[in-house]
Amino acid sequence: MSRLFFRPTPRRAPRVRPRAATATGVLIAACVGLGLFLRRAPSDVGMERRFVAHRVELERLRDMILAEPVVTSVGVDNVGDYWFFDGRWVAAGNRFATFDRREMLEATGLSEERHRDYLTALSAARAYRVLRKPTAGTGRWGRVVLFPPAKGEAARRAPTFVFSERPPEPLLSFDKAQRSHGTAYARLADGWYAEFSHR
Repeated sequence: MSRLFFRPTPRRAPRVRPRAATATGVLIAACVGLGLFLRRAPSDVGMERRFVAHRVELERLRDMILAEPVVTSVGVDNVGDYWFFDGRWVAAGNRFATFDRREMLEATGLSEERHRDYLTALSAARAYRVLRKPTAGTGRWGRVVLFPPAKGEAARRAPTFVFSERPPEPLLSFDKAQRSHGTAYARLADGWYAEFSHR
């Protein structure tokens, strides 16, 4: 009788909880993996796609700025030494004198039609400035500065495409260039490079 009284009753192996725990574990792992992917997914993929999608406009901007006899930069807020501030144009080094758009263009030698063409091309390329090296004999070199990343992305300098006859240095793979602590470049196409800067 004591045997019957103290005989341990067999327990059924729990099934529901382990399955739930397993399903929960898989879900958590998937979420963590997705989070790490999104966090570490390099923006270079977006930059490459952006370059391919807007290459025609980018090359037009390059050709336009390289053809300018005097002006070395044009943007939504800049033409040469003039900057748009608080609804007026201000000359670098003389911030107390302001100009309207017509006066600024007369001073820079850029026609209104040419300025409109720049703004149209910049808008189409989703960029806000194009510039070139001012020194003659340095070769074809310049930048197309894109609009900065959206809020929530890693803070860094605005993404930039570089056009150059010679590869800029250091020239790295996209993955290494994006993770560089200083300024580094990655090749996009012949004469075109993505610039990454964390300075």
